Amino acid sequence: MKAEKDNYYNRKIMGILLDGKTVTYGVLSKETGMSERSIRNKVAELGKLLEEEDLGSIQKKPHVGIWLSADSERKGKLKERFPEVRTGRTAENTGRTEEILRLLFGMEKSKPMTLSQLADRLYLSIPTAKAGFENAVRWFAERNIRISTVKNRGICVDADEGDYRLAFRKFILEKYNQDPDESMKAFFGRMDFERIRRILIDVEERWHLEFGDYSFREIWVCLTIAVYRMQRGFYLQQIPQDELSEITKHKEYDFAADLSDILSEEYHIEIPAMETASLAGVILCANIVSDQTGETGTVLDYDTKLKEFVKEIIVSMSVILEEDLTEDPILYNGLLQHVRPAIFRLRYGYEIKDEMIGYVKSTYKQVYRAVWSVMPLFEQYFDVKVTDVELTYIALYVQVALERKAKAFKAVLITQANNSYSQLLAMKIQKAIPRITDLMTVRKQDLKKKDLSDYRVAFSTVNDLPEGKNIIYVPVVLDDEAELRMKLQVKTIMENIDISEEHLAVACYSLLSPKFMLIQSDLTDKTEILREMTQRLLEEGCVKASYFESVLEREKSTTTSIGNGVAIPHGYSSGVKQSRVCICTLKKPVLWNDEMVDVIFLLAVRMRSSRELKDLQLFYKYFIKLTETDEKVNRLRKIPSGAEMYKFLIS
Repeated sequence: MKAEKDNYYNRKIMGILLDGKTVTYGVLSKETGMSERSIRNKVAELGKLLEEEDLGSIQKKPHVGIWLSADSERKGKLKERFPEVRTGRTAENTGRTEEILRLLFGMEKSKPMTLSQLADRLYLSIPTAKAGFENAVRWFAERNIRISTVKNRGICVDADEGDYRLAFRKFILEKYNQDPDESMKAFFGRMDFERIRRILIDVEERWHLEFGDYSFREIWVCLTIAVYRMQRGFYLQQIPQDELSEITKHKEYDFAADLSDILSEEYHIEIPAMETASLAGVILCANIVSDQTGETGTVLDYDTKLKEFVKEIIVSMSVILEEDLTEDPILYNGLLQHVRPAIFRLRYGYEIKDEMIGYVKSTYKQVYRAVWSVMPLFEQYFDVKVTDVELTYIALYVQVALERKAKAFKAVLITQANNSYSQLLAMKIQKAIPRITDLMTVRKQDLKKKDLSDYRVAFSTVNDLPEGKNIIYVPVVLDDEAELRMKLQVKTIMENIDISEEHLAVACYSLLSPKFMLIQSDLTDKTEILREMTQRLLEEGCVKASYFESVLEREKSTTTSIGNGVAIPHGYSSGVKQSRVCICTLKKPVLWNDEMVDVIFLLAVRMRSSRELKDLQLFYKYFIKLTETDEKVNRLRKIPSGAEMYKFLIS
């Protein structure tokens, strides 16, 4: 016990010192709950350990404080040397409260703890533990759970089983999001929770269904908690009949029933219909990803009411924004896929992440304000009040559709006419087709010097050009009839191009986030670039601390620059917790092996299931199209921000 306690305090102290700030012994004493005398002895022991293992040193200055002196490489080793260390200084109350919450969730009803036992488990004095316990009581109270202490019994929990499980699930997903696998192990170490994950994947594949990354993890945690609680005799109470009828009429209930049957047999527990309905409710609120066509698996039943609702949203947006979006199948399928679970999220009070809300509100004010007009439609059709977060995502779908419709392009005019006629014709073409941002005029004899493939459309007054799908013949004098014919031909060409272009599959959206994009970076050193990119993934709990070293190891053995100024570094999948792609563009190219590179895609991917493998294959397919020419890579180089890069990639 003493060795475990010593290790605990070493981790606490090192966690504070790794924050990089100068602290006093008094601060360390307050944050660890130890006396100043004990802290001085601990710091001395740690300082000796660091010097012996060449991991840096602890510096001291009278009346100033102490601090850790170590370069980034040694700090990385220290994090591995102290695997459970907190690398950022946590506020005293927050850190202790989270530890107490973890212990209370793990407490067995048959073995309640006293406040004294709680203090012993945390190596704290009883007054210090009591302060943290009071914060935990308030946290539970906000979630309709009553925690009390009863004489001769200890700490007692009084809660509706549904409220308890919801709080339990949110605690695991939010408070321990940095390392979900470790948080699962902390609560469910004695049961095979990884087996539940595999069962979910198997059923998912059999139903031809794919959940988004966060939704998959939420369902996995939900299933694990349900099995854990039912094994201990805790079951959900009756839910209203009208709610049960609503849930059971959807195919998600059949999916949940399939899962329940397997879990019942696997864990030898009886799973009543109420438990299955509750699981189906979680699945109804989940983000379900699909292929590029927007077709989802057999589990989704888009009823007539929902289809009418989405069509009405699109019609409303078309009228308000004065742009016809009614013939855009990508917008229609995208909204179908988002709105369906949104309705259930709104009905059951589920929330989704809002990392794009500030960007959409400030950048696309017109569209965001227009989307507010659909609020009454949600109430009219489904009797739910829509949140601004859900409206934000609808606004983003609409904005992307607008940009898809109004996509600008470059064109060339090939003519043998004199300069005055050529200029007049060019002016009329641009006036008739505002989407043309750059119209280059060339003479026929200079045509060999130009590559027609650089232009979306080629207008020509010359009739003997080589055959090409993007060539439109026009007269030198463009009358109304010829202008109308030209517009129709341009429309046909652009529609064919838009259809043939590759779009990032919706299944890959979870690989991306504005958080993982370093755009127009000033970094000039390859190692520092990779360190910064890896650090972003590490901070969000997507990779292990060792991933950076594996990326560098790959770089030593394999050239990851692939031409066009692009590099695609990656480490070993064993160091990846959640598949992600981090993107960096540089203001100035750097030497990458033997090529100059200024666009970097750092891949952190897992391939533990056929679903993860499929997502990776879809991303690579898109990546090849995205970077195959200098012109396409130049588009990436010009993007000014992470939010713009994210929007560009999902457009």
